[in-house]
This record gives sequence, structure tokens and C-alpha cells, in this order.
Amino acid sequence: MADMTDPTARINNGAAVALAPEERIDALLDGRLRIIQHQDALRFSLDSILLADYVTLKVGDQVADLGTGGGVIPLLLVGKRGAAYAAGFEIQEFVADMARRSVILNGLEERIAIFNRDFRQIPQELWNTFNVVVSNPPYLKPAEGRFNPKKAVSIAKYELECTLEDVLQAAARLLKPKGRAAFVYRPWRLPELLAGMTRFHLHPKRLRMVYSCADEEAALVLVEGQFQGRPGLAVNRPLIVRTPSGDYTSEMKGIYGRE
Repeated sequence: MADMTDPTARINNGAAVALAPEERIDALLDGRLRIIQHQDALRFSLDSILLADYVTLKVGDQVADLGTGGGVIPLLLVGKRGAAYAAGFEIQEFVADMARRSVILNGLEERIAIFNRDFRQIPQELWNTFNVVVSNPPYLKPAEGRFNPKKAVSIAKYELECTLEDVLQAAARLLKPKGRAAFVYRPWRLPELLAGMTRFHLHPKRLRMVYSCADEEAALVLVEGQFQGRPGLAVNRPLIVRTPSGDYTSEMKGIYGRE
């Protein structure tokens, strides 16, 4: 693990947070939130930003994020969207530690908890306790592509520590009846995602395709389901990320908090 005693520190809301030499602080929402990122770990991307914006939240909701990485989704759900509480589960120790320090950096320790544990082994006392579960699961199988030399990046992208089925099973265990599960995934695995959600009684209710530009094929898909809900899927209008000139669309500017 990186040396977390490096004297470099940033202070926010009265909290001092130490940074390792390999770490930096990046802005979220044009600086309203901040997040620590490590050069050897997968940095947050559009996937997580869109998932945090897409999932349905209600007053008082408690959320679990499976494979939280650096904690960007809990930060956005609590710091931007007002979730009452968010728990992030992350199997990699140094990544979970980084996420905890990002929570402190934003003064959100009372509303976000980061757990360094395998979500496939969450104790039964936590089953059926969350209103919402979200996840940006690894989307590549081990036989697909080439592993990144940075192990933490490969774990985030490839099904090395968990499979899609593991994610769906954990979501079904954690959710209260009628709770919501939302995922961001790759379109080529959409049939597998929808079939798996149905198998674990996370009945798909909303789906939205994401396009980098209007004239390209879909790059991402967002799906929200309801645990023990009734079948019936609504396909939302497409989300276009950029205009023909390369600028963000007005909707994307709103998601990023730039309008």
C-alpha cells in the first residue's frame, strides 16, 4: 500500500487529509465536491457520473454501492442528490482507504461509510436493509482483452473478483422489498444484464441508452429495476453526451452542474 503518512495535506470543513505521493485531488461538480485519486487505481469516469444522476432517490433513502472504488458515487448521491446515507463496499484495501479519506475531505463522515470487504460476503444482518443499490460492475470477462499492468485497474474492469451474477445476487440480498437497483453497463452485455436482473427478482423498470454523439452506436446503458416489483419496462429517450461540435449537450452540462 502507498505511504499514507506523506506530509502533503488538504483541509476542508476543518478536516486534514494526508495524501500519498501517487495521489491527487480532483474536483467534482466544478469544485463543490472533491475526490482523491491514485495513479494506480481506476479513476472515476462518465459511467459513475451518469449512474449517480439516473438512479431514482426518495427522501430518507439509504443506498449501497457495490464496488465503490474511490467512492465517487456515494459522494454524488449524498453530496449532490441528498441521499440520507450511503455505504460503499470495496474489496481493495488501498482503494477503500482512499475513498474514506475522500469522505472526510468533504465532511460527509456522518452520512457515508466505506467498507473494505467483499460484498459477496456481507453478513445477513445487512440483508433487506437498503432502499437502493447501485453498481458500475466490471464489464469484461477474463478472456476478453488484455489485463492492465495496474492490478487495481484490471480488477475494476474485468470479472476477476466478482461476476455480474455476484453483483445482482448481492443487490437482491441487500434490498428491501420494492427497493430499487440501478446499474451502468455496456450495451453488448445488456441481454445478460436484463436476464440476470429478472432471475434475481430485480425486475427491470427503466432503461436508457447513452450515446457519445448522436450519429454513433450506444456506448453505455443505464438500467433501473425494482426488487420484487411487477414486470414492465419503460425505455427512456436516449442520452446524447456531446454535440456535433464536440461540446457537452445542455443535458450533460446540467448533470455536471455547469448550467
